[in-house]
Amino acid sequence: MSQEKSKGTGFLGYQRPGTASFLGMPSAQASYETKIEYRVVPADPARHDRLKPGTRPWRIILTPLGATAQPIALEIHGDVVLGSNNELDPDLDVNLAHWRGYSYGVSRRHVMIRPSPHKLFILDLRSTNGTHINGLPLGVGWAYALQDGDLITLGRLQMRVRLIQSPETAVHR
Repeated sequence: MSQEKSKGTGFLGYQRPGTASFLGMPSAQASYETKIEYRVVPADPARHDRLKPGTRPWRIILTPLGATAQPIALEIHGDVVLGSNNELDPDLDVNLAHWRGYSYGVSRRHVMIRPSPHKLFILDLRSTNGTHINGLPLGVGWAYALQDGDLITLGRLQMRVRLIQSPETAVHR
């Protein structure tokens, strides 16, 4: 092995955290210099009420399965509503319309992601086509503590969740 390879730099197969290839995208699609840009949600700072001031927020990446859409990187400061609506909806924090959510049966207000200092929960918001976690149904009003690598299905739209940072982690993964 060359000295360049042993250092982990200077060759095409190297994947460093913060690149698109780190998200599980094939290296042909990943740009070596692509940085992850986290979208702060909810956008309204008045709704950043779930974590104590000064606490590090949750950071997650949602990656659609079987689709060519880009992953979504979120920095979560409060309750976040995910759904699909082709029109502008001020009550929707993450609109999955660009993932063709509506055609996959994603409701306008499908689920809520609720942060706490120790766990990140997902709740179904009385969606029409249901929510499944790792193939098991999530009942309306039930909260499930997300884990790194969980498979979330909203209607028929499947996505993998990566927990990158929690309020308790000392460094980014």
